[in-house]
Amino acid sequence: MGSYLYEFREQMFTHIRNGESNTFLKLLKGHNHENTKFVDAPGDDKCTLLMAAAHFGRSEIVDKLIQIGCDVNLQSITLWTALMLAAHKGHVDIVQKLLENHAEINTVNSVGSTALHLATCKGHAEVVELLLQNHARFDIKDNAGWTVARIANRRGFHRIEKLLEKYVNLSFREQLFAHIRDGESDTFLDLLKTHNCENVEFVDFPFYGKRTCLMDASHFGRNKIVDALIRIGCNVNLQDALGWTALMFAAREGHEDVVDALIEIGCDANLQDALGWTALMKAACKGHMGIVRKLLENHANTDTVTSEGLTALHIASHYGRNKIVDELIRIGCNVNLQNALGWTALMHAAYEGHEDVVGALIQSGCGANLQDALGRTSLMRAARKGHEDIVDALIQSGCDVNLQDTLGWTALMHAAHKGHVGIVRKLLENHANTDTVTSEGSTALHIACSRGREQIVELIKPGRF
Repeated sequence: MGSYLYEFREQMFTHIRNGESNTFLKLLKGHNHENTKFVDAPGDDKCTLLMAAAHFGRSEIVDKLIQIGCDVNLQSITLWTALMLAAHKGHVDIVQKLLENHAEINTVNSVGSTALHLATCKGHAEVVELLLQNHARFDIKDNAGWTVARIANRRGFHRIEKLLEKYVNLSFREQLFAHIRDGESDTFLDLLKTHNCENVEFVDFPFYGKRTCLMDASHFGRNKIVDALIRIGCNVNLQDALGWTALMFAAREGHEDVVDALIEIGCDANLQDALGWTALMKAACKGHMGIVRKLLENHANTDTVTSEGLTALHIASHYGRNKIVDELIRIGCNVNLQNALGWTALMHAAYEGHEDVVGALIQSGCGANLQDALGRTSLMRAARKGHEDIVDALIQSGCDVNLQDTLGWTALMHAAHKGHVGIVRKLLENHANTDTVTSEGSTALHIACSRGREQIVELIKPGRF
């Protein structure tokens, strides 16, 4: 580095030390040094501008240097990083910024200390908690063999000791959750017993995303663990951060034995998650007929609606779960409920092309002429998607082929627009009106012509039907 640049950089370090952030930022911009080559160039002790700003707590400068793209993980001659310097001085906001910008949290300096060691040494509990939340390792020993727990104990930092105790427990919980995921049920139960953790307070303590041991065991279908947790007395109705219960996890994944155990202990089958979904809806979505029947036998509400107005019947119809649709109809659910967009179960089935579901819904008395928020009927939906057999079934059920949506379009127009020749012919044979006009004054013939549907144009021409 030339003498001018060296002197200029020394000035910049002085401005950082003196807290002259505005002067620093103006000089950086005025001398065209807003580039990584300049800001990452080390001083005599390999200290960078970012390290100095982190050490002295100059947040504005740290923000600017990060924005320029400086390397947050460079190390000084004694292997200190910007994160270590900020942690050592207790600058919580800068520690947060550095972590958000991928600062490596477990790097060690020349004496084996991490940012967590350095924050602990100075008693900066807020920084310690922030580092632990971001998965800083608390088991690393420095060159003298000291862990952060030993440092906190020796210096009498009781708040930090409690934080470390909490995260040691979380680490143990993480091991337990790993055993659940990996299907190591016996190992899980042995650890629970040997660590004297067979109590409600421990097993109901929420982990990441407010998940409990029971939720994970139910999700992965670990019957043995579920039974043991129930015997301990865990709360089967706890909900995670998204509102899911253990029963919802088991119902969605199809673990019928787990569902049995949870229902038998008194699990509430009608709790809803953050989107309003129940265990019944999740089972219906995935087609788990046995679980659906079990939930219905235990008073699961068939007409509960999600935040979008969906019922279990809407969901089963959308995914073509014929047997589940039949069971919901048999139980007596309301087949004509409309969701937030006005869709009925029949519209879902017609749109997705589930012929058997459409037949069952028609037979149950589902209103074929109901219209959604756009004024569209099940017939329009089927005609637009090209489901000819469903169009035929809807016509046979007596639906009105000449209803118009909010833009004045009929089923004939939708079919003509999409080029579904067979459906156009079927609609014309069943007295679809070719002279109906949209809100813009177009007829089905206009629409067919504009889309180049030659066969349909020939069908719709006056005198053809």
